[in-house]
Amino acid sequence: MAKGQHHKRSEVISFSQIPEKDRGSLESLLQIYLHELSQHSPIKKSDLGLYIYPYLPFYWQESDRIPYFIKLNEKVCGFALIRHDKNPLNGEDQMELTEFFVLKAYRRLHIGSTIAEKLWDFHPLSWRVSVLPANYNAQAFWSVVINKYSEGQFELVKNTQTMSYYFCSRSART
Repeated sequence: MAKGQHHKRSEVISFSQIPEKDRGSLESLLQIYLHELSQHSPIKKSDLGLYIYPYLPFYWQESDRIPYFIKLNEKVCGFALIRHDKNPLNGEDQMELTEFFVLKAYRRLHIGSTIAEKLWDFHPLSWRVSVLPANYNAQAFWSVVINKYSEGQFELVKNTQTMSYYFCSRSART
């Protein structure tokens, strides 16, 4: 698919939970993601020069964390890491999209926005999506996607470290 092309209607955009046996594939994708993220915020590296993501083991040890592969026609093209936690604003249950990544070759094909909406619908609770203030591309993407999905019904909380969007999934709004 050429850069900037939209996906064809016959193509299937999906997500699937990542079994622990496929953890290595996620670790490889995480290195690309963390490299991109390091342009906006310092990220620690190991002695071998690999980026460190200390929370990864918890995605197979704690039931409130779920790792997903993002797929186009069953081919992995990214990942989403989510967790169930408490909303710091009101103490209510919520889901948090902790990390979200689509490989560059698959961007601008509406894969990210499609999967985000599918995940939000699949987990019908309140949601939090946080963005680094220096990551302008992520800010632009999430502001459009969340505004459209929530029909403008979201709260944006900014501080020096993050910009966090709070909103409800469609079924939690009704």
